Amino acid sequence: MGSPVRREPGQREEDECGRVRVAAGTDGGPEGWSLHAELELLVQAGFTPVEAIRAATSDAAACVGLQQSLGSIEPGKIADLILVEGDPAARIQDARRVSPVILGGRPYTREDLAVWGGGSR
Repeated sequence: MGSPVRREPGQREEDECGRVRVAAGTDGGPEGWSLHAELELLVQAGFTPVEAIRAATSDAAACVGLQQSLGSIEPGKIADLILVEGDPAARIQDARRVSPVILGGRPYTREDLAVWGGGSR
């Protein structure tokens, strides 16, 4: 894994189009339910659903210098996945409709997640 990118206070990271990169992320626990709320807030603030999803995946990995091993689904990268019912790229709230989760190569059901405290929010 790479090391975090260090920036001077006030220094912004811009992508190749000059846009400021925003990284979504939360310390809300292993169940990740607070991340869903964060994605919805990003969309309410004007992000498209795809931009919000990117903020939680590839942009988040790039912001901490881990884009070579995390942030997208590619051969050789580490990938924990959620499968959802619906289309979060069109309707971000569908990201809450988690079916199985693949974490460390092991599948978890909604019931498994409820034991962690996520419930069926």
